[in-house]
Amino acid sequence: MIAQAIIALQRRSYRAEADLIGFPDLPPLRESPAELMQSTERFFGIRTPSGLMALVAVEASPGQVLISRLCVSPDHTRRGFASRLVRHVMADADVPVIVETAAANLPALALYRQLGFSEADRFKSKEGLDLVRAVASP
Repeated sequence: MIAQAIIALQRRSYRAEADLIGFPDLPPLRESPAELMQSTERFFGIRTPSGLMALVAVEASPGQVLISRLCVSPDHTRRGFASRLVRHVMADADVPVIVETAAANLPALALYRQLGFSEADRFKSKEGLDLVRAVASP
């Protein structure tokens, strides 16, 4: 049941991002609940009486924490959910926190800059999407 809620939120959120950046085939849009269940990520979410509104997922490894997913329900953006979740990850980390997002996702880039992330690298995904890697030190 939780996997279905995560997938439903993820699809709404990444569909809005895909429309924003003009890249319709973002990989998270194809992920199934079974694939999600195989993940080793740690998930943190914000629920309201209406259901899951936002989530962040992280992958920790020696020397860094990677924010691997950040999703907010498109009808609940600009309410501070993403900031709260990223701040939670940062407060819990004693190593650099890394995030990757589409170079064309200007709202996400602005959010990460506001939260103290600095651009570290630009590269292309295997699907050909221009990405930015940003880092925040503890």
